[in-house]
Amino acid sequence: MHVAHSSHVSTASAPDEPDAVQSDAALLDAIDTALAAPTLPALQPPLDGRYHAYIAATRRISIRQWLLSLVFVQAFGFAADMFAATDHLAELAAVRLVGVPLALGALLAAWMQRSEAAARWLTALVVVALSAVLQIGVAAATARQCGALHADRTFVTTFCICFLAAVVPRLSRREMIAYAIAIETVFVGVMISAEELPLRAQCDMIIFTGGVLLLSTLMRGGVDRARMRNFLRAERNEVLARQLVRANTALAEVNNDLQDTNGRLLQLSTTDALTGVANRRHLDSVLEAEWRRAAVGREWLALLMIDVDRFKSLNDAAGHERGDAALQAVAHALIERTRRGRDLVARYGGDEFVVLLPGATQAVALRMAERFCETIRELRLQHPAHDGALTISVGAAACIPPPGAGPTELLQAADAALYRAKQSGRDAARMTGAGTSDAVMQA
Repeated sequence: MHVAHSSHVSTASAPDEPDAVQSDAALLDAIDTALAAPTLPALQPPLDGRYHAYIAATRRISIRQWLLSLVFVQAFGFAADMFAATDHLAELAAVRLVGVPLALGALLAAWMQRSEAAARWLTALVVVALSAVLQIGVAAATARQCGALHADRTFVTTFCICFLAAVVPRLSRREMIAYAIAIETVFVGVMISAEELPLRAQCDMIIFTGGVLLLSTLMRGGVDRARMRNFLRAERNEVLARQLVRANTALAEVNNDLQDTNGRLLQLSTTDALTGVANRRHLDSVLEAEWRRAAVGREWLALLMIDVDRFKSLNDAAGHERGDAALQAVAHALIERTRRGRDLVARYGGDEFVVLLPGATQAVALRMAERFCETIRELRLQHPAHDGALTISVGAAACIPPPGAGPTELLQAADAALYRAKQSGRDAARMTGAGTSDAVMQA
């Protein structure tokens, strides 16, 4: 039977993801079926190989410990012989000294077994059975040398050792049955040949040993079931853990995709599709927030209203495609000239743009407005309906928000300044001066 190389399967060596999902689902079904079985189930591949690998290491260790204990048993047996059979000490020493090397040889043979299959069948059955037969043989030889009294004690002690040999190495139920049959057969043969024991004593010991071996076999079945259930539960937890990791990974990927989608949607909802600057909706939101911030902190807030001069005639003469390209060029130039972190360039509508300048005073706002006019003039965008290059007009307004005022008044003040720039001949920048909009200017 093939034995898996490890009781745990690393996720790093797992198959491709779809195959891993199907494999784990089938494995989980097999585990649940085995756990639901009322008796010890026959595991299907690959569970059977994993189970034998799961128990092989601990069983090899326990078998080696058992064989090593036989050496000490022989030493203690010889010590007992020194008190119980002093007349036959030389003969008993020879028997014990034969048993000790044989036990050591069996121990060495078990230690050298590296194959999982050999460790399971050869080590578990042959080595343990041979060691028990060896003990019975030593006991029989000791009994013949020492007489009936010492024989009773030797046989009972030897049987207890043989019984522990079935418990300590953690044999499976089938191995335990084979072991019990082999040991009881040898024990019966030795009892029959033990002429120094009366027949009744022989029968009593055969019945006693047979009953104990039967009881140990039944107990081993319960231990096997408990051990297998522990293994199946551990395997089930491992499968569930892998499924949980895959589910968490998939969920994280979905969350990342959702965040990316939300980010794109947010960008689309706040960006003007033609020019790439902020749209009117985003401008209103940011203007409201900056107005509140400036009002609380008693800080300056400036706003520039920008209009492309004679844009309608440009569209009529050159077409909408040329007009869209002009708007894109103007928007790009405004962004290039707006370097501060909280400054915002937005398309207000049609051929109008707004630049929001938090912290900018009136002087700074007017200087920025004049710089924008110069920047667009230097682009030398030809206007087919008029001589010269494309230009813009800019209206500027700045204030420390006064109590009771709102951001709409700042927009109105900038719009009034833009109107005066248009009236002055275009390609100009104007700051709100004396007039109806001065209330917002004089915070």
